[in-house]
This record gives sequence, C-alpha cells and structure tokens, in this order.
Amino acid sequence: LLEKRGSKKEQEKSCSMKGVILVAAAYTDLGDEGERRSEYFNRPWHWEAMKKGAEKIVCFHGTDDHLIPVEEARYIASKLEGDNFEYREMDEMSHFFYPWNELLQVIDSKFSIG
Repeated sequence: LLEKRGSKKEQEKSCSMKGVILVAAAYTDLGDEGERRSEYFNRPWHWEAMKKGAEKIVCFHGTDDHLIPVEEARYIASKLEGDNFEYREMDEMSHFFYPWNELLQVIDSKFSIG
C-alpha cells in the first residue's frame, strides 16, 4: 500500500501520504488457506519503500490478539523502525473491532490537517 508504483517519472509526481495507521497488522498468511489463495502475502515486502511512502506511520497491536499473533506486529515494527515510525503494543488488548481512545488521540495529534 505504501509502495510507490509505476515509472520513475510517475513516482516523482506522486506524493507521500500524510500518515498511515496500522492496526493488528500481519506480514504472513498465518497458515490460513484463504489468505494464501489471495496471494497478497506471496510477494516480497519492500520495507524501505514503505517507510518513504508516508510522513508518519503508527502501528497498534494488542498483546492478547487472538487472530493475529503479536509477533507479526513486532516483526513489522522491526522492519519499519525509524524516525517516522511508532509502534504501540497494548497490554490486555485483543483484536481491535471498535475505535479506542488512544487511536483517536493519534489521529487528532499526528494526522490532523491544518
């Protein structure tokens, strides 16, 4: 999603996103046949291109997530680590189905336009 695609000229025209919020992110198909068939996880991850694709990236993951193991997010965090990346591991949080205060605060403080 954050990778720039197209010719070099098209890439120069495109601008990076203001910000990206990753919630319960995964980088593998987790052994799920449906995810495997989607082929989304079959391509290489271009971590450096992703880091350059947004001014700010914030990743949230719950330590008690029953759908996506926290190790997935920790790996992603290790690959996206840098000045524009922030990882927030939330104790006793499961998979996120509804907005929560910390998410809304990040939206307001880091991604507000104006």
